[in-house]
Amino acid sequence: MDMKDCTISSESYEKFARSDRSQRSNERVQELIDGGLMSQDAIYRRYTELLSYNQRFSRDDLPRMGNIRQAFRQLRDAETGYLSENRFSLTVAGEFLHIKALDGLALLFDIFSWHAFFPFPELHTDGGVPHIDEDAFIRAVCLLGQNPTPRYAPRFFPAAHDSSTGCWGPHHVWLVTNRGKERSDFLRRLFRSLAVYNGTSVSYRTKILVPRVFLSQPLGGEPNDDGDAEYEHEVVIEKENELSVDIQDTLAECSPDNDDRLTANPLRESYELVLPLLPHHTHDLANLHVPTTKLVTFIHFLQQVQAVEEEPGSTSAELSEEESELDPLSDLIVSAEQLSIEGRLDWGLFDTVMSKDAVTCYKLN
Repeated sequence: MDMKDCTISSESYEKFARSDRSQRSNERVQELIDGGLMSQDAIYRRYTELLSYNQRFSRDDLPRMGNIRQAFRQLRDAETGYLSENRFSLTVAGEFLHIKALDGLALLFDIFSWHAFFPFPELHTDGGVPHIDEDAFIRAVCLLGQNPTPRYAPRFFPAAHDSSTGCWGPHHVWLVTNRGKERSDFLRRLFRSLAVYNGTSVSYRTKILVPRVFLSQPLGGEPNDDGDAEYEHEVVIEKENELSVDIQDTLAECSPDNDDRLTANPLRESYELVLPLLPHHTHDLANLHVPTTKLVTFIHFLQQVQAVEEEPGSTSAELSEEESELDPLSDLIVSAEQLSIEGRLDWGLFDTVMSKDAVTCYKLN
């Protein structure tokens, strides 16, 4: 199901008591908790397996799983066993020999590291080295290789949400089991991976609109030419805390029941029972910002990578003046510098800037 042709209902999901389907779903999630299947380690294992499986059926230009594992073994530190930032940066610089934006390599590692631990906070050694083992490396590569748009279409399609039939009060409906990803979900990841703490605190929490129920209501009037009644499609949404929405998405996405064809997956809402047991990011989006210079540095880095990719063997990764005028990434730099406030981009401004060419900016693979 998607929300493209749906009217957002004014009703609250809590209007009706939980259905039998919802209650069974909650009971199933509690069984998973009691069985030790909802620990952070267990979730990471399933999520790595799911991303690895999906990678096999993704675009032909993405690296194969065997190559990803081999790459990690070449890039890990012999003493710690974790990914070496130095080897990572040297390898990327060697791939794009004429890149001059060396600060961009450090930012790329920050982005890669953040995605390696998604949807949980990063883990570090006492010396500050990220705990990026082979599974974490795989997760980062797979997540950053996801293209949030169809490959040949310069726009985002509406997110498609997995659902199963059930009841909501007197209505026969589709209940959401897994939330599809929107453009803003990909940009939130990028924002958090580049952001720094403001040093301030806000009393409210950023909320994300999440679909719970899809229903169709017959419209009054005569049937259409085919003799079918006309229906109005509605979606009932709830506001969820942004700090936990990605965790709940991941729990639903890599459910232990995915491979059990005889058992219906729990509803996404039921995984709220697991949230108190898991680590969360500390700072709300409102407490974070991306320094404008940091974003500009990263965009310059992307420009140079793009230039090398488009002209293999070129002796320069610099754009000519004419190319720069035609480059959409240059427009992003102008927008970032114009919209920033005191050299900062909060989440709202960052979203506005990056939405101008979100496809190109997120194409890091």
